[in-house]
Amino acid sequence: MTRTWRPNPRRRTAIVLAALLAGIALLTAGCSLVRLFWGHLPDAMVARADDWLDLDSNGEQALRARLVPWLERARREAFPRYADFLRELANRTAAGFNAQDASWVEQRLDLLYAEAAETALDAWLVPTLRGLSPSQRRHLAKRLRARNAHYRDTYLRVSRHERARIIAGRIVREVERWTGKLDVHQVALVEHGTARLPDTAAAWYRDRLRMQATLLADLDATDAPSAALRRGLEAWLIDRRARDPESGAYREVFRARLSALLVRLARSLSARQRLDAARRFRELAGQLDQLAAAQPPAAADNETD
Repeated sequence: MTRTWRPNPRRRTAIVLAALLAGIALLTAGCSLVRLFWGHLPDAMVARADDWLDLDSNGEQALRARLVPWLERARREAFPRYADFLRELANRTAAGFNAQDASWVEQRLDLLYAEAAETALDAWLVPTLRGLSPSQRRHLAKRLRARNAHYRDTYLRVSRHERARIIAGRIVREVERWTGKLDVHQVALVEHGTARLPDTAAAWYRDRLRMQATLLADLDATDAPSAALRRGLEAWLIDRRARDPESGAYREVFRARLSALLVRLARSLSARQRLDAARRFRELAGQLDQLAAAQPPAAADNETD
């Protein structure tokens, strides 16, 4: 997709932190869960899907049967790539970011995300959604409306100042997961910068509603092939070509200004904060390596027979 804005070399440095906030934080939260409860992860994912889709016992079994091989493939094939990425990121973090590092992180994260999303669509997401009954589709629509109400209460029915405060808090919390505690000057830098971000909440909400309406219409078109549903999901989740142009323009402006803010924050990090972040990246890489090298439960059980 052609973008109306491209970050210049100085601003691209901030993509490192922006991507970490939006992507790697989610990845690591998931991987920590996998490390502790890997054997229970399919059940946890089925329970989460049931909350949204109101699955019956047959639907739960079918989803679990799709998830287990997908997760096993991710463990064997994707986790080593994640670990390599994190180790290289740790090296670059410890040395301090530059424009080349930022470009590398942005491109690598885009690739890893696209790979994961593509395999999920084919392995379990599209088959599960295509198999929903009318009552399950109504349940999904109800859950989406509830989430939309939460979004309105959190972001639209508050002042612009409060929205900026919420964003600042999220940025500080996610950065501190890697760097440790930010000092008062760094927190103030984030708060001042988020107050100057464009107010995009309403535009994002309209885009959110369009995406949901398209998904529900695709699901209601029972005669449509799965390939059509997949194309629609791919457009929304991966290449974003179905997004509203106005919303896309807002996002680009928001991203540009957020990038400028995160550049300033990255430059404010102390040597200790950079080393702490690098250490955490390496620790997570080691956890992923251990999981990738471990035998699946069935193989381990066979060896003890």
